[in-house]
Amino acid sequence: MANFLIAMRDGRIIVQGEPSSMMTEQMMRTAFGVDAHIVADPIPGLCASPLAAPGYA
Repeated sequence: MANFLIAMRDGRIIVQGEPSSMMTEQMMRTAFGVDAHIVADPIPGLCASPLAAPGYA
């Protein structure tokens, strides 16, 4: 499990930080060109990172 992420686009860092604060629908569109719905971890304690469901924004 990652506790720090860096998202890049075209060789540039566009956002960095803890997954819980940086994983947003806007970041997924900007970094990956993907519409996604961001949800909290459905199993508390298993993984502290949010999940991205592509195509559901």
